[in-house]
Amino acid sequence: MKWLDTFIHFILPNYCHICDKKLSHGDTNCFCSSCWEKLELTGKDFCRKCGKRIITPDGVCRECSNKRFDYQEIRSVGVYEGTFREAIHLYKFSSRWKMAHDFTRLILKRIEDDFLRGNDVLIPVPLARDRLMERGFHQTFFITRLLSQELGIPVLKKALIKVRNTQAQSGLKKEERLVNLKEAFRTTARSLPLIRGKRILLFDDVYTTGATVQECSRTLKEAGAGRINVLILGRGQ
Repeated sequence: MKWLDTFIHFILPNYCHICDKKLSHGDTNCFCSSCWEKLELTGKDFCRKCGKRIITPDGVCRECSNKRFDYQEIRSVGVYEGTFREAIHLYKFSSRWKMAHDFTRLILKRIEDDFLRGNDVLIPVPLARDRLMERGFHQTFFITRLLSQELGIPVLKKALIKVRNTQAQSGLKKEERLVNLKEAFRTTARSLPLIRGKRILLFDDVYTTGATVQECSRTLKEAGAGRINVLILGRGQ
């Protein structure tokens, strides 16, 4: 009932998760309009392999042109700096799980429809058990579940699992990150029929060196996956 909604909002008003500004009645967003405008979003010119901002005829940066990737293309929503970085940190480390709805709306608005819908399954990058217990929720799964509802594409939560704990990637050099994640993921036997030959959209919240999505893609390819594309929320520069 409308009067009940008004009363609840008066007693428990909604505030911007970034700046704590009180939001207007009926505003279900987690960000105010000012903080929305501060989010640095990805432009049209980027490397199709790493998401770095570039302008090249073939859409691939010089560094990536000499590398082998187990995924085909990558898209990122925003730049992992400033307000966007703060928002992702709040979502991941402060249990602001409601922000998943805002991030999902942003994905649907910023990423081309063909890239999102041209897939058979969605797979979130998995969390190690201790990280899941520490955070209390699986942040990449929350967003892929919402995307699944919007796109009508199934999400395979347990198709890819992390089989060993690894050192936090932040603070490690690029070569150290690759070694740190080697053989850290595997596919489950039950998921193999759902993976083989399928077009997969792999989702992670943050991309820095690309070690995580590359290792996940390699693992999925070894299990017989077809084409793999990668969707990222924030891309480090």
